[in-house]
Amino acid sequence: FNSNLKLVKETNFSDNKLKMAENVCRNGCMSTIQIKTITSELRFQNDRISYLKYAMTYCFDKENYHNTVDLLSFEDDKIELLSYINSHR
Repeated sequence: FNSNLKLVKETNFSDNKLKMAENVCRNGCMSTIQIKTITSELRFQNDRISYLKYAMTYCFDKENYHNTVDLLSFEDDKIELLSYINSHR
């Protein structure tokens, strides 16, 4: 995981960073904590929401996924993500 996190950290530009995060996620099952760690490397809210929705498919402890909402700043975004989580369990 640490080598994959390093790849995300070292990637420049928001669009490329999101794509790298998605590629890392596709490589295997991830925990909620690992997904949160990678999400924290994404700078923009819309990238974070996109990644969190995408990464849920690859999460092996979905029962903890609601803990990812604390990475979002805006209440509307939190509600959107919680709705997504609840509809995809």
